[in-house]
Amino acid sequence: MRKQIFYIVWMSCVGMGMLPGCKEEQKLEQPPAETPSEGTGEIVYLDGYARPDGVLILNQGARAIENSSITYLAPDGTVEEGVYRKVNGTALGNEVQDMWMYNGKLYILSDGMYAPNGEEGDGVLVVADAVTLKREKAYKLDDLKFKRPEGSKDEDELISLSIPFENIAVLDEKNIFFSEGQGFFRFDSTTGEVNVVEGAFHFGNQGNTVEKVASTRGILRVGDCLYCGGGGFWESTRLLEISKGMTLLSNKS
Repeated sequence: MRKQIFYIVWMSCVGMGMLPGCKEEQKLEQPPAETPSEGTGEIVYLDGYARPDGVLILNQGARAIENSSITYLAPDGTVEEGVYRKVNGTALGNEVQDMWMYNGKLYILSDGMYAPNGEEGDGVLVVADAVTLKREKAYKLDDLKFKRPEGSKDEDELISLSIPFENIAVLDEKNIFFSEGQGFFRFDSTTGEVNVVEGAFHFGNQGNTVEKVASTRGILRVGDCLYCGGGGFWESTRLLEISKGMTLLSNKS
């Protein structure tokens, strides 16, 4: 029997002023399809697959047997399966892990370990138009390498990310945050640069660790910041603040 894993994703990632430190968002009667445009305070409601009263469902698939897909549940109850493939003619990825929407775009994170029936997914990170689901950018695992952190025993100057990935959260196209088994990273999609966040990388038992430092199923966006719980074997549980351009974990607790 195939293993099917589904994640239901709300189309809103906006905090309602529950934490201090960043500017508050305008409180709404219904969840917005995207966050306010920077500097304007305007809320723009999108149509198509980004409608705030619709639901996108990530189907993880079955690793080596079936690639991942997206199902759309329309406001009238209509179910549309395989919507990403219908639009792009390809699979979005293999063993998808998480999805985040920001400023009219979807950021979809997959492990990409297998190619069922010889078909590779578009990438481990796919950026698609939220209204149409048309693919705009796609990154393979080899595209997402980061500079060797100080203290690492790895001989290569650039280190590959490891899988499985944990999650993804987006502040803007230059500040895409995700984590995996080694640590917590910031990706700039305008330059292709991956940076490990200082204090969020570990080398086995050599130093600090942040196992599952952030989870987008529990992360909160307030204005221009993200907040989440953090901790690990070497660190006590704490509240972390994640801001644009950050290079060092900020402890709020």
